[in-house]
Amino acid sequence: MVEDIIKKVKEKTDTIILSFSCGKESIVMWLILGDHFRIIPLYLYIIPGLGFVEESLKYYEGFFCNKIYQRPSQLLINMLRNCIFSAPSQFRGYSGLRLRGDYYGIIDDLKEELGIGDAYIANGMRANENLFQRLNLRKTGPIKRERKIFYPMHDWTNTDVEREIKKANIRLPIDYKLFGRSFNGIGYRFLKPIRERFPEDYKLILDWFPLAELEIKRMEYRDEHFRQARSE
Repeated sequence: MVEDIIKKVKEKTDTIILSFSCGKESIVMWLILGDHFRIIPLYLYIIPGLGFVEESLKYYEGFFCNKIYQRPSQLLINMLRNCIFSAPSQFRGYSGLRLRGDYYGIIDDLKEELGIGDAYIANGMRANENLFQRLNLRKTGPIKRERKIFYPMHDWTNTDVEREIKKANIRLPIDYKLFGRSFNGIGYRFLKPIRERFPEDYKLILDWFPLAELEIKRMEYRDEHFRQARSE
């Protein structure tokens, strides 16, 4: 099935923007598509310059001998605009990011910058990850030509993904040890391990979102409240 999808996309373009998150699926996509297309890997950051993220990106750039482009993610844009863990006055200070409010706007900016208007986007979404993705892929199919996006691994299982990782002898980012998945937010699941393992990165997060520590305080208060309730 992957071969059929690759063949159909190659009829339209020889260049793809690979949506690279440092997650298992994005790594495997790079492995299986690298021999067929000119790859433009794109990492959409939640916080720019995090040390543990930069270390992973540097490793994959070396492994694949290819530059990884970085742009602000839609999540970062929305959090800033909606004053998540920050004050309204703070958003004005980030106007220099040239923020675009949607995923395809970010992609279109990169296409214009590199002169690759015919490029398709490779996305690692798989049907068996959750019900939403299964229904979405059932509705759209593995190639959305109007959006120039395709899902080469749409019918893969976790076993398929793990097999390719092992075959390539490529390491996973530290994210999987810290969070059990790739880094994709500033909720408690991510903040607490970062504060414990990478204090400088935690400080950088607070530079962008000064009130993010309230998320840790909230969970610590909740846990303490539950402990007290059980002991009574």
